[in-house]
Amino acid sequence: MKLTYYTDYAFRILIYMLLHPGETVSTRKIAEAYRISPNHLNKVSQKLVQLNMLEAKRGRGGGIKITKSALEWRLGDLVKELESVTELANCCGRSQEAPCVISPACHLRGLLAEVQATFYQSLNKYRVGNLIDKKSDAMRTLLTQ
Repeated sequence: MKLTYYTDYAFRILIYMLLHPGETVSTRKIAEAYRISPNHLNKVSQKLVQLNMLEAKRGRGGGIKITKSALEWRLGDLVKELESVTELANCCGRSQEAPCVISPACHLRGLLAEVQATFYQSLNKYRVGNLIDKKSDAMRTLLTQ
C-alpha cells in the first residue's frame, strides 16, 4: 500500500513536533525544514487540529503545538483517518464504479482484504509517540541543515 503525500506530510509534521515538545511552531518553519510547500502543510495541519492531535494558535507568535492525546494515537488508525482511498484494488471497495464481472467468485478480493488488515494491525502496534527514538538527535540535526 502506498501512502499519499497527505499522510506522509502528516507524519512529517508530527515527527517535527515530537522533536520540539511544548513548542509552538509555524507550519512555514516546518515546511522550510523539510523543503516542501507550506500550503500543503497548512492543509494537513488543519486536519491534525480537527483530530485533536495539534493545537493551533493564531496571530503573532502563533503556530501549532502537539497535544498529549496525539502521542497515544495508533499509527494504523491515523493512516485510516488520513487516507481518502484505502482499498488496495478497485474491486475491494464498497462503491464499485466498474464492478469486476468475476468479483462474486474471485479470491483476490479476500486475499487483498487480509493483507490490508495485516498492514493496519502491524501499524497499530506503534503509537505516534514511537515515531522518534534514540536517533532523534540525528533527525533534529538533519532538519536544521
